Amino acid sequence: MDQIYVPDPLKSETDAWLKGLLVRSEGWVGNFSRHCDDPSTFKIEIEFFESDDFDAYAAVEGGVDVIRISLGLVFILRDLFDRILSHPDTLTFLGGTALENDRTNYPADQKSIDLAAAMQRGRIYKPKDASRVALADYLFSCAFDFVLSHELFHLFFGHVDYLKLKTGFHVLSELNPIISGLTNLDRHTLERDADRNAVFNTMARVVGDYRGQYGSSITMHSRRRFSASVLLLMPLPFLPSAR
Repeated sequence: MDQIYVPDPLKSETDAWLKGLLVRSEGWVGNFSRHCDDPSTFKIEIEFFESDDFDAYAAVEGGVDVIRISLGLVFILRDLFDRILSHPDTLTFLGGTALENDRTNYPADQKSIDLAAAMQRGRIYKPKDASRVALADYLFSCAFDFVLSHELFHLFFGHVDYLKLKTGFHVLSELNPIISGLTNLDRHTLERDADRNAVFNTMARVVGDYRGQYGSSITMHSRRRFSASVLLLMPLPFLPSAR
Protein backbone atom coordinates (compact mmCIF):
# COMPACT_ATOMS: atom_id res chain seq x y z
CA MET A 1 0.00 0.00 0.00
CA ASP A 2 1.42 3.38 -1.02
CA GLN A 3 2.14 5.93 1.69
CA ILE A 4 -0.08 8.90 0.82
CA TYR A 5 1.56 12.28 1.35
CA VAL A 6 -0.69 15.12 2.54
CA PRO A 7 1.15 18.45 2.19
CA ASP A 8 1.02 20.80 5.17
CA PRO A 9 1.37 24.41 3.92
CA LEU A 10 2.51 25.53 7.37
CA LYS A 11 5.32 22.99 7.52
CA SER A 12 7.63 24.31 4.81
CA GLU A 13 7.85 26.26 1.58
CA THR A 14 8.05 22.96 -0.30
CA ASP A 15 4.86 21.68 1.32
CA ALA A 16 3.07 24.95 0.56
CA TRP A 17 4.09 24.56 -3.10
CA LEU A 18 2.91 20.94 -3.17
CA LYS A 19 -0.41 21.91 -1.59
CA GLY A 20 -0.93 24.60 -4.22
CA LEU A 21 -0.15 22.07 -6.94
CA LEU A 22 -2.70 19.65 -5.51
CA VAL A 23 -5.42 22.32 -5.22
CA ARG A 24 -4.77 23.45 -8.78
CA SER A 25 -4.99 19.84 -10.02
CA GLU A 26 -8.30 19.29 -8.26
CA GLY A 27 -9.66 22.48 -9.83
CA TRP A 28 -8.46 21.39 -13.28
CA VAL A 29 -10.18 18.00 -13.01
CA GLY A 30 -13.29 19.73 -11.67
CA ASN A 31 -13.42 21.97 -14.74
CA PHE A 32 -12.94 18.94 -16.99
CA SER A 33 -15.88 17.14 -15.34
CA ARG A 34 -18.23 19.89 -16.48
CA HIS A 35 -17.89 18.57 -20.02
CA CYS A 36 -19.25 15.16 -18.97
CA ASP A 37 -22.86 14.14 -19.59
CA ASP A 38 -23.41 13.92 -15.83
CA PRO A 39 -20.68 15.85 -13.97
CA SER A 40 -22.01 14.69 -10.60
CA THR A 41 -20.95 11.12 -11.39
CA PHE A 42 -17.42 12.03 -12.46
CA LYS A 43 -15.51 12.42 -9.21
CA ILE A 44 -11.79 11.75 -8.97
CA GLU A 45 -9.54 11.80 -5.93
CA ILE A 46 -6.04 13.14 -6.59
CA GLU A 47 -3.23 12.32 -4.19
CA PHE A 48 0.55 12.37 -3.92
CA PHE A 49 2.35 9.30 -2.67
CA GLU A 50 5.83 8.89 -1.24
CA SER A 51 8.12 7.25 -3.77
CA ASP A 52 11.55 7.99 -5.21
CA ASP A 53 10.38 6.70 -8.60
CA PHE A 54 9.00 8.62 -11.56
CA ASP A 55 5.54 7.11 -11.35
CA ALA A 56 1.83 7.83 -11.55
CA TYR A 57 -1.22 5.67 -11.83
CA ALA A 58 -4.97 5.58 -12.27
CA ALA A 59 -7.05 3.19 -10.21
CA VAL A 60 -10.55 2.32 -9.11
CA GLU A 61 -10.65 1.60 -5.38
CA GLY A 62 -13.93 0.77 -3.67
CA GLY A 63 -15.84 2.27 -6.57
CA VAL A 64 -13.85 5.53 -6.37
CA ASP A 65 -11.72 6.79 -9.27
CA VAL A 66 -8.23 7.72 -8.05
CA ILE A 67 -5.18 9.40 -9.57
CA ARG A 68 -1.97 9.12 -7.60
CA ILE A 69 1.27 10.86 -8.55
CA SER A 70 4.60 10.14 -6.91
CA LEU A 71 6.57 12.91 -5.26
CA GLY A 72 9.57 11.55 -7.14
CA LEU A 73 7.87 12.46 -10.41
CA VAL A 74 7.11 15.97 -9.18
CA PHE A 75 10.69 16.75 -8.18
CA ILE A 76 12.27 15.07 -11.20
CA LEU A 77 10.10 17.20 -13.51
CA ARG A 78 10.84 20.40 -11.60
CA ASP A 79 14.59 19.74 -11.63
CA LEU A 80 14.45 18.88 -15.33
CA PHE A 81 13.13 22.26 -16.47
CA ASP A 82 15.13 24.21 -13.88
CA ARG A 83 18.36 22.63 -15.10
CA ILE A 84 17.48 23.11 -18.77
CA LEU A 85 16.73 26.81 -18.31
CA SER A 86 19.63 27.46 -15.92
CA HIS A 87 22.15 26.26 -18.50
CA PRO A 88 23.68 29.28 -20.31
CA ASP A 89 23.91 27.41 -23.63
CA THR A 90 20.22 26.49 -23.72
CA LEU A 91 17.79 28.78 -25.57
CA THR A 92 20.34 31.57 -25.69
CA PHE A 93 17.79 33.88 -27.33
CA LEU A 94 15.68 33.91 -24.17
CA GLY A 95 16.50 36.22 -21.25
CA GLY A 96 19.90 36.98 -19.78
CA THR A 97 21.88 33.78 -20.17
CA ALA A 98 24.99 35.56 -18.83
CA LEU A 99 23.42 35.21 -15.38
CA GLU A 100 23.21 31.43 -15.63
CA ASN A 101 25.72 28.75 -14.66
CA ASP A 102 26.34 25.34 -16.14
CA ARG A 103 24.80 22.91 -13.61
CA THR A 104 26.37 19.85 -15.28
CA ASN A 105 24.60 17.50 -17.64
CA TYR A 106 21.19 16.25 -16.57
CA PRO A 107 20.10 12.64 -17.16
CA ALA A 108 17.02 13.12 -19.34
CA ASP A 109 15.87 9.56 -18.66
CA GLN A 110 16.09 9.84 -14.87
CA LYS A 111 13.61 7.42 -13.31
CA SER A 112 14.23 7.96 -9.60
CA ILE A 113 15.46 10.58 -7.15
CA ASP A 114 16.53 10.74 -3.51
CA LEU A 115 13.16 11.97 -2.30
CA ALA A 116 14.24 12.83 1.25
CA ALA A 117 17.07 14.98 -0.11
CA ALA A 118 14.80 16.63 -2.68
CA MET A 119 12.28 17.56 0.01
CA GLN A 120 15.03 19.11 2.13
CA ARG A 121 17.19 20.93 -0.38
CA GLY A 122 14.55 23.06 -2.05
CA ARG A 123 14.91 24.42 -5.57
CA ILE A 124 18.67 24.51 -5.98
CA TYR A 125 18.68 24.45 -9.81
CA LYS A 126 16.37 27.45 -10.20
CA PRO A 127 17.47 29.76 -13.07
CA LYS A 128 18.69 33.24 -12.15
CA ASP A 129 17.11 35.24 -14.98
CA ALA A 130 13.47 36.11 -14.21
CA SER A 131 12.14 35.31 -17.69
CA ARG A 132 13.85 31.93 -17.64
CA VAL A 133 12.46 31.18 -14.16
CA ALA A 134 8.99 32.04 -15.47
CA LEU A 135 9.41 29.69 -18.43
CA ALA A 136 10.75 26.88 -16.24
CA ASP A 137 7.70 27.26 -13.98
CA TYR A 138 5.37 27.27 -16.96
CA LEU A 139 6.95 24.23 -18.61
CA PHE A 140 6.80 22.30 -15.34
CA SER A 141 3.10 23.07 -14.98
CA CYS A 142 2.45 21.98 -18.59
CA ALA A 143 4.39 18.73 -18.13
CA PHE A 144 2.63 18.03 -14.84
CA ASP A 145 -0.71 18.70 -16.56
CA PHE A 146 0.28 16.18 -19.22
CA VAL A 147 0.84 13.50 -16.58
CA LEU A 148 -2.42 14.40 -14.85
CA SER A 149 -4.30 14.36 -18.18
CA HIS A 150 -2.76 11.02 -19.12
CA GLU A 151 -4.03 9.40 -15.93
CA LEU A 152 -7.36 11.19 -16.20
CA PHE A 153 -7.94 9.78 -19.68
CA HIS A 154 -7.16 6.28 -18.44
CA LEU A 155 -10.20 6.71 -16.18
CA PHE A 156 -12.38 8.77 -18.52
CA PHE A 157 -12.06 6.33 -21.42
CA GLY A 158 -12.61 3.29 -19.22
CA HIS A 159 -9.10 1.87 -19.52
CA VAL A 160 -8.98 0.87 -15.85
CA ASP A 161 -12.45 -0.68 -16.07
CA TYR A 162 -11.29 -2.62 -19.14
CA LEU A 163 -8.17 -3.75 -17.28
CA LYS A 164 -10.24 -4.96 -14.34
CA LEU A 165 -12.65 -6.79 -16.64
CA LYS A 166 -9.81 -8.52 -18.52
CA THR A 167 -7.45 -9.26 -15.64
CA GLY A 168 -9.12 -8.46 -12.32
CA PHE A 169 -6.39 -5.86 -11.75
CA HIS A 170 -7.67 -2.37 -10.85
CA VAL A 171 -4.49 -0.25 -11.08
CA LEU A 172 -2.95 1.01 -14.33
CA SER A 173 0.51 2.30 -13.43
CA GLU A 174 3.34 3.66 -15.52
CA LEU A 175 5.63 1.18 -13.74
CA ASN A 176 3.28 -1.81 -13.88
CA PRO A 177 5.01 -5.10 -14.51
CA ILE A 178 3.63 -7.31 -17.24
CA ILE A 179 0.00 -7.99 -16.37
CA SER A 180 -1.26 -11.51 -17.00
CA GLY A 181 -4.22 -11.44 -19.38
CA LEU A 182 -3.20 -8.16 -21.03
CA THR A 183 -1.23 -8.38 -24.27
CA ASN A 184 1.55 -5.97 -25.18
CA LEU A 185 -0.70 -4.62 -27.93
CA ASP A 186 -3.48 -4.03 -25.37
CA ARG A 187 -1.12 -2.12 -23.10
CA HIS A 188 0.38 -0.14 -25.97
CA THR A 189 -3.10 0.83 -27.21
CA LEU A 190 -4.24 2.03 -23.78
CA GLU A 191 -1.07 4.07 -23.24
CA ARG A 192 -1.11 5.66 -26.69
CA ASP A 193 -4.78 6.54 -26.35
CA ALA A 194 -4.06 8.33 -23.08
CA ASP A 195 -0.91 9.94 -24.54
CA ARG A 196 -2.66 11.23 -27.66
CA ASN A 197 -5.40 12.98 -25.74
CA ALA A 198 -3.04 14.29 -23.05
CA VAL A 199 -0.68 15.76 -25.68
CA PHE A 200 -3.63 17.43 -27.42
CA ASN A 201 -4.81 18.91 -24.11
CA THR A 202 -1.34 20.17 -23.21
CA MET A 203 -0.55 21.73 -26.58
CA ALA A 204 -4.03 23.27 -26.73
CA ARG A 205 -3.22 24.93 -23.41
CA VAL A 206 0.10 26.27 -24.74
CA VAL A 207 -1.55 27.71 -27.85
CA GLY A 208 -4.47 29.07 -25.83
CA ASP A 209 -2.17 30.69 -23.27
CA TYR A 210 -0.11 32.26 -26.06
CA ARG A 211 -3.13 33.73 -27.83
CA GLY A 212 -4.87 34.73 -24.62
CA GLN A 213 -1.84 36.39 -23.05
CA TYR A 214 -0.51 38.27 -26.03
CA GLY A 215 -3.51 38.63 -28.36
CA SER A 216 -2.65 41.11 -31.09
CA SER A 217 0.38 42.48 -29.22
CA ILE A 218 2.68 39.63 -30.20
CA THR A 219 6.35 40.47 -29.70
CA MET A 220 9.59 38.75 -30.57
CA HIS A 221 9.90 37.69 -26.92
CA SER A 222 6.45 36.10 -26.94
CA ARG A 223 7.21 34.26 -30.19
CA ARG A 224 10.45 32.95 -28.75
CA ARG A 225 8.74 31.85 -25.53
CA PHE A 226 6.03 30.06 -27.50
CA SER A 227 8.58 28.33 -29.76
CA ALA A 228 10.67 27.27 -26.75
CA SER A 229 7.58 25.89 -25.02
CA VAL A 230 6.57 23.78 -28.00
CA LEU A 231 10.14 22.58 -28.55
CA LEU A 232 10.70 21.50 -24.95
CA LEU A 233 7.27 19.91 -24.51
CA MET A 234 7.36 17.79 -27.68
CA PRO A 235 9.08 14.83 -25.92
CA LEU A 236 6.28 14.55 -23.30
CA PRO A 237 5.02 11.15 -24.49
CA PHE A 238 8.53 9.79 -23.98
CA LEU A 239 8.87 10.75 -20.32
CA PRO A 240 10.53 7.99 -18.27
CA SER A 241 8.11 5.10 -17.93
CA ALA A 242 7.77 1.41 -18.55
CA ARG A 243 6.31 1.80 -21.99
